[in-house]
Amino acid sequence: MKHQVLDVKKINRTLMAFCSTLYQSALGKGYMMPDIYFAIPANSTLLYLYPDSPEILANKAGITIEQLKELGWLEPSLAGKAFIIWYASKYIQLCEVDAIADKYIKPAKGLNKDIPYLYTLCASKKEFAPYVVVTSDPLHATILTAKGVSAVACGSQIPTKSQIGYLARLSNKLIYLTKAGASGDNASELIVKKMAKYTDINVCFIKDWNAALQSEKLIDSILFNSVDGIEFIVKRMLEKHNGKSDYERSLEIIQAAKEVGDKNHNRLLKLAKKSGSYTYAHFAESLHLMADLIQANIPVDTARQIALNRYGVAIYLRDKFQVKLT
Repeated sequence: MKHQVLDVKKINRTLMAFCSTLYQSALGKGYMMPDIYFAIPANSTLLYLYPDSPEILANKAGITIEQLKELGWLEPSLAGKAFIIWYASKYIQLCEVDAIADKYIKPAKGLNKDIPYLYTLCASKKEFAPYVVVTSDPLHATILTAKGVSAVACGSQIPTKSQIGYLARLSNKLIYLTKAGASGDNASELIVKKMAKYTDINVCFIKDWNAALQSEKLIDSILFNSVDGIEFIVKRMLEKHNGKSDYERSLEIIQAAKEVGDKNHNRLLKLAKKSGSYTYAHFAESLHLMADLIQANIPVDTARQIALNRYGVAIYLRDKFQVKLT
């Protein structure tokens, strides 16, 4: 018997459209969801409702239950419940939406988050998006998308190594959206350091997620309140209360400059100096670098230029007899 080759994309489109229609119908009949989901058009919300049994889906797509399982659609525990779809590389993952707690629930078998949530959608429209919002919560990204914002979610505050690779491929400017507070500050600093070498990134802090997502001025608020990522981490490193001395803070600035990539390196150091970074730290690190280069048999002129490019400090050497060493 000839093995049937499935048109996976067509099947997914068919089942997504069917489950979307079920969700829209259920919402119109009073299906329990937080108020915000009633305030946005149901047909533009990437939420779905699972039918009473998987067999309904199999019949709708014209496939077997085993094939339904292979594609990620066999989730009998979701019968009559709302869900979102998180793509993995070769299959889809259905995550239940807890309407009362307003949160998503990972599948019992686990959740592969290598690809950010809604990444495929953002990638298909990246040429038309001036920026992409990055959040931790898939439901926040779902609502943002329904409101016309290109958005992805990572499922945690810090993107994984795999997710960073996907975000870098977008090449769009990123706006990291997180809740205001110490945790959000820490996460913002880390994500800027990880992403700045690949693309421009801003950060935006939300005091109240529910109020922000329900606001008619959501998009304007994100753009108005977002701050340049490099400026944010410079200010944070110089002002946060972590017991470090001025010299230690400056060393932290220097390390950050190495992490954010060549295009941001000098800009970060200049911003730090304007903000009061301890200048001698830059001298000290440039001396360390030049010494290491000379010990590695790099010509003095070349070592000097490398240190100048890295720290903005030109170092000239003289021996005790006042003979200039070139």
